[in-house]
Amino acid sequence: MDGIEIIDGRELAAISERLLNILKGNEIKTLSDLRRFVGSGWGFPPNLPRDLIGILERPSNQDTNALVITYERSGVGLIINTVSNLALGYTQVMYKADVVFPGYRPFARDDFGRASYARVFPSSEFSTTLGELEKFKEF
Repeated sequence: MDGIEIIDGRELAAISERLLNILKGNEIKTLSDLRRFVGSGWGFPPNLPRDLIGILERPSNQDTNALVITYERSGVGLIINTVSNLALGYTQVMYKADVVFPGYRPFARDDFGRASYARVFPSSEFSTTLGELEKFKEF
């Protein structure tokens, strides 16, 4: 697949580190902290002009809302997507890369054959999200 950008384990680690640095730099340690930044976004020009981090609140399951963190890259799509649903007590972490972490299952392939993986955790504690990003960073 010439010309198709593939996210390998090292790139996923670097992306996770950038995301964690944004969260730590803004003192986002809890879902309450995260909620204060809904609607915010960060880019990385001039080094990574195609990368963008966003924090959103979106409709979720059973008429609830979830707090969502996205890391996306133009031409690749969502690379990391986390969903924290406090009302239903779960966190879902998704990533797109050519590496499989224990407990994650493939759930989709994009038009270029790049796989996305997901895992659901029975806790909405923000420490779950941070812990998974740390695991990705240590690849």
